[in-house]
Amino acid sequence: MQDVAHACVGRPAGLAAGVEGGLDGEVGLEIVGEVVRGEAGQGLEPVAQALAQAHLDGAAEDGPCSLACERLGLALEHLRHLEVQELGALGAAAPLVVTVTVPIPMPVMVVVVMALIVVAVVPVVVGAVHGLLPAASIQRPSCGGGATSLPMTLQLYGMRFSPYSEKARWALDHHRVPFQWHEHVPLAGELALRMRAGSLGKKVSVPLAIDGDVVLRDSVEIARHTEKIGKGSPLAPDDAASQDWDARSAAALGAGRVLVIRRSLEDHAALRDSLPRWMPHVLRGVSTPIAANANRFLLRKYDAEGIGSDAARETMRQQLLALRAALGDRATLASDFSYADLTMSVVLQMVVPVDERFIRLGDARRRAWTDETLAAEFPDLVAWRDRLYAEHRAAHSV
Repeated sequence: MQDVAHACVGRPAGLAAGVEGGLDGEVGLEIVGEVVRGEAGQGLEPVAQALAQAHLDGAAEDGPCSLACERLGLALEHLRHLEVQELGALGAAAPLVVTVTVPIPMPVMVVVVMALIVVAVVPVVVGAVHGLLPAASIQRPSCGGGATSLPMTLQLYGMRFSPYSEKARWALDHHRVPFQWHEHVPLAGELALRMRAGSLGKKVSVPLAIDGDVVLRDSVEIARHTEKIGKGSPLAPDDAASQDWDARSAAALGAGRVLVIRRSLEDHAALRDSLPRWMPHVLRGVSTPIAANANRFLLRKYDAEGIGSDAARETMRQQLLALRAALGDRATLASDFSYADLTMSVVLQMVVPVDERFIRLGDARRRAWTDETLAAEFPDLVAWRDRLYAEHRAAHSV
């Protein structure tokens, strides 16, 4: 087995060159690639610059080899092959490609392959099994801070950071309905979720609640159910105004999801922090491709791959402008706190995340969930959301 390190050095236009006899002309090299190794490399620039300079200086054939070995931390006798190849016509702005091939002992390669299998497969298997295992019973606090002693029957599946799941949890907490929480893992937990919902052949999303024989497939259904079985003041999710605001919330959240996913895909730390809590810390750094695939899966699942960031942001903006106009100087959309307030306040989670005591994200994910453009335009709505949380929301324990 071999480990191949590629160094790609950009060469200025008009620089005539001959690989065999060295390079003529000024040195104006630009690094455009990276070193690929069986273990973490030391970066491309020192290796590529050393190799290029060796050719410019007309070094002996083993000169570049020695420099490559030195930079890559290899003994000269372990270097299998050094190939210097120029691509494109002479005189064009073509790159100089240097390929260093190094043998890797078979035992080491076996260990590397097994490690890759563990990283790629184990999280998927554990995620599926995790979704099927019963969660520990959680006695939820009421908004007043007291605990309820109602029998624990309702099972709630969701993602603790998701605004969609937050709507369901908020309704349950408002009506002091206890529940068992099951953390859903996108992609890895899809099969388990479908099995729980009894819909193996259909698309299933979270939040999903199961109360005995009753399957509740979204936050509105969950809110209606808790309105019937819970306590406290009504939220009126079936009210015409609440339904209208929930439709606006759905449009805004769908657009916000596109923005959050696209920012997350560009932020390695945010991807790492989005991995399930049960994943060992030692695997988190190398498992970010799994998190990236889960994010891309969500874009495909909700048919959002073709939606651009500008269009998504404008969709959110229009819904927030409607909220601002409806609120005016009032504290709530209706005469009292209702489902309309609840469903629109969670939209602001994708503008500026709420305080960590309500939804825990961590610094990296808070960065990915923050839209600076919308945050600058709607600070009044962010403040309105914060007041609602302070007055009507209990801190989370999951």
